[in-house]
Amino acid sequence: MPRNSYPTDYDATVSRSNQEQAGSLPQLVTDDLPNFDQYDLLLLGSPIWGMTLANPMQKFLEQFGSQLGGKRIAEFTTNAGFGAGNAQRVLKELVPVSATILNDYTIRDTEIEKTNDQFKDWLQQTEEK
Repeated sequence: MPRNSYPTDYDATVSRSNQEQAGSLPQLVTDDLPNFDQYDLLLLGSPIWGMTLANPMQKFLEQFGSQLGGKRIAEFTTNAGFGAGNAQRVLKELVPVSATILNDYTIRDTEIEKTNDQFKDWLQQTEEK
């Protein structure tokens, strides 16, 4: 979670996001993160902003991605109709090569409620690999 919440106004959030991408990504609240050693599989969820993972997720991966070696990682995203962009590439760049990146799942934000079964199928596939 970002230390400073994003504005509720869409245009203000886009403006802040663009400034962060050009400068430094947001500070995160990380006090309550679990020890990643206890997990074999991590599910990472993020909206897509500007055809990539949202700034807070990118910051999380910059800070903690090195601790995810040897893990299976499955990423799910929501998008505004243009797909997941370069989210998988960014994920692969920010975690050790020893991590196994599973197939991603992305859904258009307006279709979330219609795709529960598809999401459940994707979750089942992450458990099987």
